[in-house]
Amino acid sequence: MPFNCLGDLYKLEIVSILKNKGFNVKDVHELNLILEKMGILIKSGSHWMTTKAGVKYTIFNGPVLDAQAWHPSIVDLIVKFLKK
Repeated sequence: MPFNCLGDLYKLEIVSILKNKGFNVKDVHELNLILEKMGILIKSGSHWMTTKAGVKYTIFNGPVLDAQAWHPSIVDLIVKFLKK
């Protein structure tokens, strides 16, 4: 369920949407690895940090650790990436 007025999504919801679209994304960890390949996340110790390129898909103004809120448009970007 979206948790703010902008309709932002949790990563688990993104995984569910991708599964419904027919993609074999098993869990949030696999989603994080996909986002890393896309240049949206980078591994920072035991956390995932949002890159400058990924900030526009979050509710934050700059890179953050373990971003929780993702704009729904990221789903279209991931689908486009996975279709390559």
